[in-house]
Amino acid sequence: MVSTPGRSPGRIVYAGFATRHHSGGVHVMTQHVQLLRKRGHEAWLWLPDADDRTDWIADDVPMLFGASTAIGADDLLVLPETPTVQGRDPAPGARKVIFNQNHFYTFAAGVPGEDFPGWTPAPAIWVVSEESRDVLSAALPGLPVSVVPNPVDGGLFAPGAADQVRVSWFPKKRPREASLLKRLLADEPRLSGVELVELVQAPRAEVAATLAGSAVFVALGHTESYGLPVAEALASGCLVVGYDGGGGHELFEAPGAWRVPDQRPLLIRDR
Repeated sequence: MVSTPGRSPGRIVYAGFATRHHSGGVHVMTQHVQLLRKRGHEAWLWLPDADDRTDWIADDVPMLFGASTAIGADDLLVLPETPTVQGRDPAPGARKVIFNQNHFYTFAAGVPGEDFPGWTPAPAIWVVSEESRDVLSAALPGLPVSVVPNPVDGGLFAPGAADQVRVSWFPKKRPREASLLKRLLADEPRLSGVELVELVQAPRAEVAATLAGSAVFVALGHTESYGLPVAEALASGCLVVGYDGGGGHELFEAPGAWRVPDQRPLLIRDR
């Protein structure tokens, strides 16, 4: 069944997954739930098991638990892009949206058919950048694609004071290049006295505090749809230099952001 036009919407259920360490994708889902709740909508985060709840998910994010959950005719089920399998409709007849936070992972679960994903009714797609919208509109012309901008918490990510000049980065997406870059920066005489900080599985509050005291953030994104760390670094007052990861090129149009050609660590050091 589908929702009848003019009827009040039901619940908005985000199908998520739990990770021991902070996950940017799931965190954005929790932000959606919080914002929707503030606007009077009944929004939930759905996790497969109650044991999946982690301490980095805010207490004010209401959750559903279980391998399955009932989805009514007026509910909206919001699903991540990665596990989307051709022809395997997770809720036949229900309204669905694929919240695609990385267009590079759209077909990660298998070869798509001509009617991808082959669900009834066909889902809409939400994306987080104009690049993702353009790519998926071209790849999936039969599905409506809309941009839902990523929220950045301006209360958490804001400029702060630091006792010394600091350069920070996340090595996760490019660990080998990050290791090389760390050596290049450490051996650079012009950076003598500069604190070099790698953010590895750091709690969100620690990330915010580090960025608030950083003069420069090095972007090491790879196959990105947006690049949320870059947006958070800019909000924290950092100068940003590095790679846009593909979908993050919009962010490098901001003042104080310099894009460097991919895999050119010496250009990052010299910038």
